[in-house]
Amino acid sequence: MKNLIVLILLIAGIALAVMGVQTYQESSASLNLLGMEISANDESGQRSAMLYFALALASLAAGYFVWKKR
Repeated sequence: MKNLIVLILLIAGIALAVMGVQTYQESSASLNLLGMEISANDESGQRSAMLYFALALASLAAGYFVWKKR
């Protein structure tokens, strides 16, 4: 039973990390126009990405500690 919990936590952590990377990449954009670079950042998107990263870290850590405890 604990192996299943560990597996679920690890998969959730990896999925959250991937979602965080995708959200972070989508939150910024740049455009090169006549040799000038114009960039835009979405702060709420970056904040959401950092939340995904924090949840991924928490899920991976919880999975590790449950696995280590058995």
